[in-house]
Amino acid sequence: MLDSQTFMRLAGTHQVVTDFRLIASMRKAPRAAVADGSLHEDLAQRLEASATALLPLRERSEDATLLSQGIVDDLNHEAVSRGSSDVAKQIGPNFLRECLAYDWPGNVRELQDRVRRAYHASGDVIESLRADEAGSGNGRDLNGSRVQVTVGTPLADVEEMLIRATLDAVGGTRHRAASLLGISPKTLYNKLQRTRLN
Repeated sequence: MLDSQTFMRLAGTHQVVTDFRLIASMRKAPRAAVADGSLHEDLAQRLEASATALLPLRERSEDATLLSQGIVDDLNHEAVSRGSSDVAKQIGPNFLRECLAYDWPGNVRELQDRVRRAYHASGDVIESLRADEAGSGNGRDLNGSRVQVTVGTPLADVEEMLIRATLDAVGGTRHRAASLLGISPKTLYNKLQRTRLN
């Protein structure tokens, strides 16, 4: 069927033509799976003919925001279908910044789980990935770093404190820090040069 895109039903008498796309996902390389006996060699050959290597989510962080929006759209559709809500929830800008800043060690499965939990714990606007974890101290806390500013503090000092705290929160990753701060990586670099934070 994979080769000819035709098949014959059990006890059938003629070939049925079909048009489909098969998508398979594996935790290990097909050759390794064949070697340990968990994948048939013929199937592995057919799958490898059009195999695509997909980078982990942490290496394509912009996809996290697109996937999150798709998950929220699906959840909104489900809620409307069930009649449990007639208002579609929206994603707030802070939520998007957190999606960009997070490493996603659990890849897309973790993203799905966290977005679902945040969706169910939020009101009409989903403001944070950690909406369901108020007061939680486990894991790396994206919102845990706080900057306290005294009224009258010079703006340059406030900016420096905020940049330093954001860089600490994302483990020094400048691209992610820039995304969280809502500026370009070049702007962040220039600010780091001026304040000698790097």
